[in-house]
Amino acid sequence: GIDLVEWLRGFGDVEKNVLKSVDIIRNHPLFPKNTPVHGLVMDPETGKLDLLTNGHEYLELRHQHS
Repeated sequence: GIDLVEWLRGFGDVEKNVLKSVDIIRNHPLFPKNTPVHGLVMDPETGKLDLLTNGHEYLELRHQHS
């Protein structure tokens, strides 16, 4: 279940939460395994985007190790 208090508190570690969300999406049984899923974080002050995980690179590495 969802811990409502934790959810209302927000994210302590944004990067960790983005990577966790990407992992959940990548491993969801209804989501196609060959669809790239990227993880990015935006700086709210500057609008700068930081790429945490590249979905294309992830798929290529997974393909190489299978």
